[in-house]
Amino acid sequence: DQDATGGDDFMGSGFTNHDGYYSITVDSNDGDGTGDPDIYVHFTLENGRVRVYEPTSGTNYKYGTGDTTHFSGTLLDLGTLQPADPDLQPSVFMHTNASRAWVHDSILGYDVTACRVEWPSAAWPNCSPDGRIQMRNDFSWRDGVLWHEYGHWYDHELASWEPWDYCNGVCDASPTDCGHCFWCQEDQTIAWLEGWAQFHGIAVSSWFP
Repeated sequence: DQDATGGDDFMGSGFTNHDGYYSITVDSNDGDGTGDPDIYVHFTLENGRVRVYEPTSGTNYKYGTGDTTHFSGTLLDLGTLQPADPDLQPSVFMHTNASRAWVHDSILGYDVTACRVEWPSAAWPNCSPDGRIQMRNDFSWRDGVLWHEYGHWYDHELASWEPWDYCNGVCDASPTDCGHCFWCQEDQTIAWLEGWAQFHGIAVSSWFP
């Protein structure tokens, strides 16, 4: 509740579902007792399993609405919310789709532990052993790539990562710029790591096309 003087009154909190919908029930009285509340919403790209953060500051992305003054009704529908700046809209897309990957796996009985998505990252898309998924700006709308990297995190948490070395002379741009590709035969470890991650991405996309 927006107050002209003093601190604003906290009215309630909740989470969106994997489609982005949410519903919060709050007290209709103004927290300071002066009449109908002036309602606004802040949303943070974080839940119990996924957060999306800005790499320079390390802080989670947060957005908000303007206030609806002196609301006296029983249902306030704020419609579809998204960042006003189009350049920031992929942050919500990242959070939504990483959360969908967790929901997909959870439905199958696999509760993958929390991870974080760094966006926009300077690095090629990857997943590190500490649960950081880095997504470059030119991959902002590539949900399949995000689900692939999330698949690596699933594998790390619910199975294990065997030691691997991409610098094996296969699909390496140079001795210091090593990589992997689907059209060349890699060793068995890399074939499993990348094959599983790719399968995971396809499974999530088939469940939520």
